[in-house]
Amino acid sequence: MVDESIWVRNEKRIGNGTKCGRQKAGLPQRTQPVPYTGMKRPSPDRRFVSSSVVLTLTGLLTFGCMPVLESEEQDVRPAERPGEVAPRVAAGAVTVQALTEDGLIAINDYRGRVVLLDFWATWSAPSRHELPRLARLHEELEQDGFSVIGLCLDTGTMEDVRRRVEAFDLPYPVGWADEAVTKAYGGIRAVPTKILLDRQGRIGKTYPGVEPVESLRADIKALLGE
Repeated sequence: MVDESIWVRNEKRIGNGTKCGRQKAGLPQRTQPVPYTGMKRPSPDRRFVSSSVVLTLTGLLTFGCMPVLESEEQDVRPAERPGEVAPRVAAGAVTVQALTEDGLIAINDYRGRVVLLDFWATWSAPSRHELPRLARLHEELEQDGFSVIGLCLDTGTMEDVRRRVEAFDLPYPVGWADEAVTKAYGGIRAVPTKILLDRQGRIGKTYPGVEPVESLRADIKALLGE
């Protein structure tokens, strides 16, 4: 019996399907494929029509009988499809424990100003990378009616989180965000995530991940000009 593996190795070295390769391996020569002589094949047009009918019936059976489910929770994040302007939605009253000062931070107290909420964490390298840029934006546009509010996602005791946050010496207030706060803004799926609020406290835009400072500045100034 001929070892089929010899053919495989020789065929790779000499050339796939060559006469020389099969003869050296002691295998019979390949024959040409036999043309199909059975039932007449349908024309391309008829195959296309048949396929279309099958797909249409399959779609009706699959999707036509599926119930339409309504979401139990409203996603307050605006849709960001190309060419589509999403309506702005207010997130409601949100209050967090302040970390860089005593007391609480109420987001509604900033109505009348354009606010950039920065959901970040001290353990996140991209978050730390953005902090100096956000600090400069805050100081640059503060007199024009703009504020940055940091919302730290760190876990641990209040004393530990406060100590880690204060080490960055940020010029804007930072609060401690829990799960209820993130749900109020539609959930946070990336760290960092920034949410831009207009003067009425409505969500204007959401930025998951690191955002170029030029893009942030342009969006902030657009809301300041309204």
